[in-house]
Amino acid sequence: MKTSIHKLEKAWRKHAYERSSIIFNLVGIPLSMIYWLLSNAKRLIFWKIPGTQIKVSNRVISVGNLTVGGSGKTPVIKYCLEVLKGHSVCLISRGYGAQFQGSFARYDGTIRKWDRQGLFGDEVHEVLRINPSINAAVGKQRALLALEQEKVEPDRILLYDDAFQYWRLARDVDIVVIHGQKWLGNGSRFPLGPLREGPKALQRATAVVVTHPVHPNEFYESKLKKLNFHGPVFLLKSELILFNENEQTISSPPEKLLACTGIAFPEQFFSDLRNSGYDILITKSFPDHHQFSEDDMQEISDLLENFEAKGVVITEKDVSRWPGLKCVPTYTARQKLYCENPTKFRKLLIDN
Repeated sequence: MKTSIHKLEKAWRKHAYERSSIIFNLVGIPLSMIYWLLSNAKRLIFWKIPGTQIKVSNRVISVGNLTVGGSGKTPVIKYCLEVLKGHSVCLISRGYGAQFQGSFARYDGTIRKWDRQGLFGDEVHEVLRINPSINAAVGKQRALLALEQEKVEPDRILLYDDAFQYWRLARDVDIVVIHGQKWLGNGSRFPLGPLREGPKALQRATAVVVTHPVHPNEFYESKLKKLNFHGPVFLLKSELILFNENEQTISSPPEKLLACTGIAFPEQFFSDLRNSGYDILITKSFPDHHQFSEDDMQEISDLLENFEAKGVVITEKDVSRWPGLKCVPTYTARQKLYCENPTKFRKLLIDN
């Protein structure tokens, strides 16, 4: 079953970003219309009916996207937290794949503990591994979490993960992340294409962040102006750094690696590893947000033996779902982001 879902996901991404498929077109057109009607109805409810949208005194920053996953949103959130060091920040997320009792879960950065047991979403776990001293909260009713934070600390900055289409809460800054190479795919709404909203939605954005850029800033500014977006555009370039199981940076690149991941665009990860000079013998991909099972680990162990690989490299997003291997070391690849205009980006987050 999992193999079939993975194959379907790969086929859909190929349709959405590379070559159109007649089958996906036939199935996707009516479903896209339904998706468009439902999403617009929800938007109109919160925009047109007084009192339905919540506004808090805290500064609210959203990092979201127009496409269904794979734009590089989580690394951008981590970069925002670097910029916001020295400020009181609470990361608020819906918590994709979260499993815990109750409606909300809260993380206290002072004592570095959650207020309950469970799983809180791999993106949240990934961010807290690097930023354990921030506060965090997870729950579907994210606007209520904003009201709660307002009572706790009105000056705290609320950093929202994936809230560009969250109509219930008013934001001060809306950052939209776009993959510089994948862009907006075939330009169609989900599931006919990768878009959650049409390109006109960019007019709501405060700024656009382009990840994995291959052209200068002027190129992307020109493309975005054609979509009627005239705000600031930031390029975030990345460098992959490997860490061992003790969170120590690897000074000399290990040889004969198996690259494995469960993210939206695994090919980008594999390509980035090779371009960074790492010796990748073989790759293995799983569906996005995949929870690695004992059978998966056995399959990976067999691949390691067959290809005589000396280690496995995974992404930070995979860490919370990775059981670990006894036979070989596991390395974690961390994206170090660099902004061409860090001063302007800082001003966007704090002073805009």
